[in-house]
Amino acid sequence: MRRLILCLSLFFLAFCATETEELSSTPSPADPQPAALKDGLSVRYIGAKLNSIPELREWLTHKDGQEGVPLETLTHYMEKGPVLTSEKEDLVGAYISGYLQFETPGEYRFQVTNNDGVSIHLGGALLYDDPKVGADRTSEPIPVEISAPGWYALEIWYFEKKGTATLDVLWSRPGSSGFETIAAEVLKHE
Repeated sequence: MRRLILCLSLFFLAFCATETEELSSTPSPADPQPAALKDGLSVRYIGAKLNSIPELREWLTHKDGQEGVPLETLTHYMEKGPVLTSEKEDLVGAYISGYLQFETPGEYRFQVTNNDGVSIHLGGALLYDDPKVGADRTSEPIPVEISAPGWYALEIWYFEKKGTATLDVLWSRPGSSGFETIAAEVLKHE
């Protein structure tokens, strides 16, 4: 019995260490830096009853989804009406991709409000992961060290099951004390 408890404890500690390492990885600028970018972030939609981000990723491995109108912003509070730029009000999964431009190196902070699930990767690093169904919830500030200016790959998996929907990603740039909407001119796609 002691041996089983020890094995389970070691497994749990190894799992937690892996999660911490992934969350603390540092984003890297795109290499090479993209050229001739288009406005907004690219988005592909699927209509499905989803309960988690892993389910959305699984769907997207089997289906291409439908291309939507690019997202000009990452501030979306949808009480009623279509989710993001889709034509549907419920049961929407979205894969959002493109680039986020950082003009100066330094510590940036992000804050995410979501309803339902979301997973965000920036420059190859996991920025935020809240993969399940739930009412509006806001993350603690997420510090991110940006080592060099430039364009950083941005990937977001998001789904809305039913009712209201929220996807709001704010940032605080170096030297700023508060959070603000990420400006459209720093969100682009190929």
